[in-house]
Amino acid sequence: MATIRKTGYTLCMIRIIDYSVTTVKDTHVSSIEEYIPFRNKESVTWIDIESLEDETVIDSAGSVFRIHPLIIEDIKRIGQRPKMEEFDNYTYFVLRMFRLEHGNVITEQMSIIMGKGYVITFQEKPGDVFDPIRERIRAKKFRINSLESDFLAYSLVDVIIDNYFVILETFGEEIEKLEDILLLNPTKTALHNIHALKRKVLTVISTIFIPLTFITGLYWMNFKYMPELSWRWGYPLVITVMGLILFFRKKKWL
Repeated sequence: MATIRKTGYTLCMIRIIDYSVTTVKDTHVSSIEEYIPFRNKESVTWIDIESLEDETVIDSAGSVFRIHPLIIEDIKRIGQRPKMEEFDNYTYFVLRMFRLEHGNVITEQMSIIMGKGYVITFQEKPGDVFDPIRERIRAKKFRINSLESDFLAYSLVDVIIDNYFVILETFGEEIEKLEDILLLNPTKTALHNIHALKRKVLTVISTIFIPLTFITGLYWMNFKYMPELSWRWGYPLVITVMGLILFFRKKKWL
């Protein structure tokens, strides 16, 4: 049975992927300052900080990219509510990322900073759902290589949300198997397992429903400041979110 556990911490690693239509450079570095040579290039640079344990790395990112001190504190503080905040030179996202690891569901906080020509991701520890995006970048034959940093940010958020479907399908299949067992052999153990699994489903839904209501509420209740006016990938992201809501309704989880 799948279980949910929060990640632990490990040593911080920094990975830089700098790419364009014709070139891709993928390297691990020891400091944020090693990003600086990429700053004035025409390419897009993805800086992936793979742990929050070393706060000096996060502080360095704040200094190099001029991130507001309160946002830096939010990045360090685990347990943030999903949200999006826009500033003059960058946009800040925070949401939950789920992934399967050896039959367990791992949940961790993911913070994203999107600016002109760069995206920074802050993970709690190594391990994520971003390999499909890395593979597309390395292949140099998909549109991500020809588009700007906002498309990279959209792609990262999109794959996180897509993986919600994977996790929820896993739970749904396990619930169906347990219900079949319960019909054939109605024991207290089987009933307990179903209730425990359904509680985990509710935990996942309650965790991800905050960003869903945030995004849909932002679109339908605040037309004057609709995000797509400043972020061209706003509509595709909301379509993905609506698909997730329809999935919930189909499963009768809403």
